Amino acid sequence: MASSAWTAAARRRCAGVAREHTLLVGDEIRDAKVSAEAGIDFGAVAWGFNTVDALMAQNPCRMFRAAGDLLEH
Repeated sequence: MASSAWTAAARRRCAGVAREHTLLVGDEIRDAKVSAEAGIDFGAVAWGFNTVDALMAQNPCRMFRAAGDLLEH
Protein backbone atom coordinates (compact mmCIF):
# COMPACT_ATOMS: atom_id res chain seq x y z
CA MET A 1 0.00 0.00 0.00
CA ALA A 2 2.80 2.42 0.84
CA SER A 3 4.20 2.15 -2.67
CA SER A 4 0.77 2.95 -4.14
CA ALA A 5 0.48 6.03 -1.92
CA TRP A 6 3.99 7.09 -2.87
CA THR A 7 3.14 6.63 -6.57
CA ALA A 8 -0.04 8.71 -6.25
CA ALA A 9 1.80 11.51 -4.45
CA ALA A 10 4.73 11.39 -6.89
CA ARG A 11 2.44 11.60 -9.90
CA ARG A 12 0.66 14.59 -8.39
CA ARG A 13 3.99 16.34 -7.77
CA CYS A 14 5.31 15.52 -11.25
CA ALA A 15 2.16 16.93 -12.81
CA GLY A 16 2.67 20.12 -10.82
CA VAL A 17 -0.80 19.93 -9.27
CA ALA A 18 -1.28 21.20 -5.73
CA ARG A 19 -2.60 18.72 -3.18
CA GLU A 20 -5.73 20.81 -2.59
CA HIS A 21 -6.56 20.54 -6.32
CA THR A 22 -6.16 16.76 -6.46
CA LEU A 23 -8.87 14.12 -6.14
CA LEU A 24 -8.22 10.38 -6.29
CA VAL A 25 -11.37 8.76 -7.68
CA GLY A 26 -11.97 5.10 -7.00
CA ASP A 27 -14.43 2.31 -6.29
CA GLU A 28 -12.60 0.34 -3.62
CA ILE A 29 -11.74 0.76 0.04
CA ARG A 30 -8.07 0.38 -0.84
CA ASP A 31 -8.38 3.46 -3.10
CA ALA A 32 -9.58 5.44 -0.07
CA LYS A 33 -6.66 4.16 1.99
CA VAL A 34 -4.12 5.03 -0.70
CA SER A 35 -5.53 8.54 -1.02
CA ALA A 36 -5.35 9.02 2.75
CA GLU A 37 -1.75 7.78 2.87
CA ALA A 38 -0.82 10.12 0.01
CA GLY A 39 -2.63 13.08 1.58
CA ILE A 40 -5.00 13.37 -1.37
CA ASP A 41 -8.79 13.78 -1.18
CA PHE A 42 -10.84 10.71 -2.13
CA GLY A 43 -13.91 10.68 -4.34
CA ALA A 44 -15.85 7.42 -4.36
CA VAL A 45 -17.88 6.12 -7.29
CA ALA A 46 -21.14 4.26 -6.60
CA TRP A 47 -20.98 1.90 -9.57
CA GLY A 48 -17.86 -0.08 -8.82
CA PHE A 49 -16.47 -2.90 -6.72
CA ASN A 50 -17.51 -1.89 -3.17
CA THR A 51 -20.96 -0.88 -1.96
CA VAL A 52 -21.89 2.74 -1.36
CA ASP A 53 -22.22 2.03 2.38
CA ALA A 54 -18.73 0.52 2.53
CA LEU A 55 -17.26 3.49 0.67
CA MET A 56 -19.17 6.05 2.76
CA ALA A 57 -17.62 4.48 5.86
CA GLN A 58 -14.26 5.66 4.46
CA ASN A 59 -15.47 9.30 4.60
CA PRO A 60 -14.89 10.29 0.97
CA CYS A 61 -14.95 14.02 0.32
CA ARG A 62 -17.34 13.30 -2.56
CA MET A 63 -19.61 10.43 -3.65
CA PHE A 64 -20.21 10.22 -7.38
CA ARG A 65 -23.46 8.33 -7.99
CA ALA A 66 -23.31 8.49 -11.81
CA ALA A 67 -20.47 8.97 -14.30
CA GLY A 68 -21.86 12.37 -15.30
CA ASP A 69 -21.34 13.59 -11.73
CA LEU A 70 -17.59 13.54 -12.38
CA LEU A 71 -18.01 16.36 -14.88
CA GLU A 72 -19.63 18.58 -12.25
CA HIS A 73 -16.74 18.37 -9.80
